[in-house]
Amino acid sequence: MEFTYKRKHNESYMVADLNEEFDSYETRMIEENRINGLLSINKMSLNGTTQYNYNISRKINLEDFLESTDVDIDTLQKFILGLQLGLDEIGKYLIDERHICLDKNAVFVEKTMDSIKVNLCYYPTDNGSVQEQFRELMEHILTMIPSNNRELTELVCRAYDQCLKNDYTLTEILEMFQNIEADKHEIYVEKVELDEEDEDYYESSCGRMEEVCMDDYLTDYYQEDAKNNFFESLLGIAQRIGKKRREESVSINEDFCIDPTYEINERTVLLSEAKVAGKLIYDGRSGEDDFIINKDLFRIGSGSNNDMILRANTVSNSHAKIVREEDSYYIMDCNSLNGTTVNDTTLCYQQRLKLKAMDKIAFATERYIFM
Repeated sequence: MEFTYKRKHNESYMVADLNEEFDSYETRMIEENRINGLLSINKMSLNGTTQYNYNISRKINLEDFLESTDVDIDTLQKFILGLQLGLDEIGKYLIDERHICLDKNAVFVEKTMDSIKVNLCYYPTDNGSVQEQFRELMEHILTMIPSNNRELTELVCRAYDQCLKNDYTLTEILEMFQNIEADKHEIYVEKVELDEEDEDYYESSCGRMEEVCMDDYLTDYYQEDAKNNFFESLLGIAQRIGKKRREESVSINEDFCIDPTYEINERTVLLSEAKVAGKLIYDGRSGEDDFIINKDLFRIGSGSNNDMILRANTVSNSHAKIVREEDSYYIMDCNSLNGTTVNDTTLCYQQRLKLKAMDKIAFATERYIFM
């Protein structure tokens, strides 16, 4: 299936066109009920073609979520749990799970304070079983794991091996992640008793006996098991899925400055001929910084895990990103609340626009000039 995207004011939509009009029990249930864990749908029919408009405002698809998040065991555990809860809720309405699309671009995620809400996409064709689709998601997740996180890589490899079985369940995969977390937090409580001298000293110091908190004597006795066949297992999985692991880009910290103390004896270059250097120069009054785009994937937002952190409260946590390909730079909005504009044109979610020198970019209220 193919999806397009559109934006109306602060609302964002994913659009899917179907070649036939569906009028079934499932579509009526979705229209008449607000099903938790399912993207809300506005259905339109015209000349035998049905168009589904999914409201994806303030959500990002799984691919962007993994790209903009420091992926760890806790994050993946919360995602799988949210996926399971969404499928359980849909099952209460007797909706066929094969009509749920688990493509990485169709599963949408909302981050709350300490949890992850997964929003699923109803697409009334045969998308395959949950097991088949989740297996493909695990293949993609494998490519998104930081190369230096051995523990997470081992866990996801074991989970993927489980996904190769035809009769596996999401509950089994979730338990693998939960068991790891449980082992990490298992603690040993050492019982400590005070002798008479200690009691006398304690009473003289405090004037009364109080209950001694034993938390000070908690020790963590978790020890990671050695995995002798780790590299062989990882190599085998990589060969099966036919994908290369993503290598992390190395961040180079630089400060942008202009040195006016010397002259350059060269011809003046026409602005349209100038080669862009990948710089974002602040053009506002709120005291934001200038930035050099020093990574192939340059993330922009108010969250602390971004490469370009903006302090304005109008900027979303994951607001936008710039992709560098050789000497070209492409900007994309990450479905931000207040939007990203280039030369006063608002970008739709997933719209990819090539930047050129002197483009005026606005991340919500914060304006920059691209050079």
